[in-house]
Amino acid sequence: MRVASAAALCREEKNPVEYHGRGTAQLLYFMSGHGRILTGDRSFLVGEDDLVAINPNQEYVLDCPNDPVRYFLLELDGVLFGFAPPDIRMGVCGCTPFSQQMRFYLETLLHEWETREDGWEPSVQNLLELLLIRVSRHSEMSVMADSHRSGKECAATKRYIDANFGDEITLDSLAARTNLNKYYLVHVFTRTYGISPINYLIGRRIDGAKRLLAESDYSISQIAQTVGFSSQSYFSQSFKRVTGQTPAQYRRQSRKETVKEAVLE
Repeated sequence: MRVASAAALCREEKNPVEYHGRGTAQLLYFMSGHGRILTGDRSFLVGEDDLVAINPNQEYVLDCPNDPVRYFLLELDGVLFGFAPPDIRMGVCGCTPFSQQMRFYLETLLHEWETREDGWEPSVQNLLELLLIRVSRHSEMSVMADSHRSGKECAATKRYIDANFGDEITLDSLAARTNLNKYYLVHVFTRTYGISPINYLIGRRIDGAKRLLAESDYSISQIAQTVGFSSQSYFSQSFKRVTGQTPAQYRRQSRKETVKEAVLE
């Protein structure tokens, strides 16, 4: 899961505001004011220090006819909320007993999101996880990874690496393609395939280099560049770490085996 957007909002209009369903889950934490949220045939009263959790693609109406309301809004990728009863797609948790911690988490998270100083991404991720742990301990709401979406993003990442391993690829560029937090991408990719995306990328580059060493007359420097390594020395180090041989040793062994096979034929 990751934070897709974060904002502190204030609504002074008395007319109801309709929010159309989005592909992200939402958390609304009310700092002040009162009102209600309507979805389908359900109505939820909300007030100060209430947290509203809304699953993806859920339309709702925020109606605050009497007071202005101030609230935090977080949009989250890769998460689903579970409620009791299980057929509803939205729930309210009263956070008054631990409101001081909730406000601290949210205010700090928003500051990190807006300033984006060094280390802001893991900081935002850690604050989100602390917030959700706190809520799940004090309510019947459960938090689950949206495994269908994250599985699709992992498969797309793997396909992209397979087709483009010779290009310049970084963890940041892979995360940008999937719109996932890079730390979350590492987590779900490793859980799915048993290897991190960068180690998978290195493995694909080594496989490509093996083929070129065995079948082409390219120099080792040319092969390193062709399969995407930034330098020949880094290529040689990575190749030996993975195969136990230097590229030159692998080439000699492959050609000896080719000669033996030709003689036997």
